[in-house]
Amino acid sequence: MVTHFVRKKRAVLSAVIFFVVVSLSGCGTGTAAPEKEKDLEYTVVEPLEQPEEVKKAVEERKEEPFQFVYSDGEYMYLVAGYGKQSTGGYSIAVEEVYLTREPGSIYVALTLLGPDKKEEQKKAETYPYIVLKTEAREEPVVFR
Repeated sequence: MVTHFVRKKRAVLSAVIFFVVVSLSGCGTGTAAPEKEKDLEYTVVEPLEQPEEVKKAVEERKEEPFQFVYSDGEYMYLVAGYGKQSTGGYSIAVEEVYLTREPGSIYVALTLLGPDKKEEQKKAETYPYIVLKTEAREEPVVFR
């Protein structure tokens, strides 16, 4: 009985993740930022604090750049990765996260920052990504 419940829960979560990824696959990456309605509060979620579903989805996609949204009903996790990099020292800057005016959407602007040129870089593959947590909302998400 418990095994059936766990399988059903996993299936539902997988379906939610799949739906969100498919619905966002057409997200634009244009340079013109849409008009801001209001800033959204968010926190950057460290790996140990991330939901297991998010960790698994990141691991599956990490080789190539990706963006997806995961919601647990209470919170929404905005996730973006920059694929495989040949060295360490990368970071991701959050430029802005806001709700747009018509047609209402959540706009997320991020920038991958490269390693400092002055520092010696170790040749090691890294997979920079970021997870932002905000209140659950219904609007579509646009990453830039």
